[in-house]
Parts: sequence; structure tokens; C-alpha cells
Amino acid sequence: MGRTKPASRRKNHLIGIRATKPLEILHADATLFRMKDNAKAFIYLLQNNFSRAILSFRTALVCKAKDAFENIKYVHQYFIAQSGIEHSRLVTDDGSENYGEAARFLDACESPEIEHLTRAENNPAIQLHDRSGQQTDQVLFSLS
Repeated sequence: MGRTKPASRRKNHLIGIRATKPLEILHADATLFRMKDNAKAFIYLLQNNFSRAILSFRTALVCKAKDAFENIKYVHQYFIAQSGIEHSRLVTDDGSENYGEAARFLDACESPEIEHLTRAENNPAIQLHDRSGQQTDQVLFSLS
């Protein structure tokens, strides 16, 4: 009468988006932070996928596309343009902060070009779309 070991309870973690070199894939997001006095603060982050380093951040009391634009512009000027890479991808959610000035800047970037990809709302773990709504033909990650 021995005790049997229970089945493994470990989650099956998906392997997410992985870059093969620095500044190949960037992630940008804004998060809402509520303070003790119930005031809101928005934190805008731009992170390198390869090293997981935060390249730029901003905080603001209101959610504006200008703050996301300033992050992207800073990273382009001080990291991407000086690195000598030809192409970079920026992955964001479909938040309003990723449009306006930020979208116009990304469209105008030429040396190097920054491709803007957004996660689809119906299945964010699998599908990536460009800003026109077309699903990308390149697989940036594997599910294994």
C-alpha cells in the first residue's frame, strides 16, 4: 500500500516571441498604476526582446499618444539608428496610445525601418497583425 505520486501540476508554458539579435523585436506598452490616494499614473515602457532590457520609459498622469511617441523616438535616435541594423519590429497592443503621433513617426522611419505589429484581440498568443489589419506572413515565435 504505497502512495503514488500525483500528476505534474506544472503549467505548459508557451514559448513566446524570441529575437535572435538585439533590437530586432521591441515591445511597447502602457500600464495604469493606481496610487494610494486613488490618483492614476500611466507608465509607458519600451523593451528590447533580445535582452529584456527596458530601453525607455515615461510616466504621465493622462494617457496620451505623445508619451508613446517620445519613447519610440528616443529609442530610435539613441539605440536603433546607432546600431546599424536595417530593420526592426515594434510589437504593441491595440491601445489608443499607439496611434496618432507614434503611428505617423513609425510610418516615416526609413533608416532603419520600424515595422509596427499589433496583437490580435481574438487570439493574442498566436496572431500578429500589421497596422493595416493584415496578418503577418512571418512566424516570429513557435508554440512548443
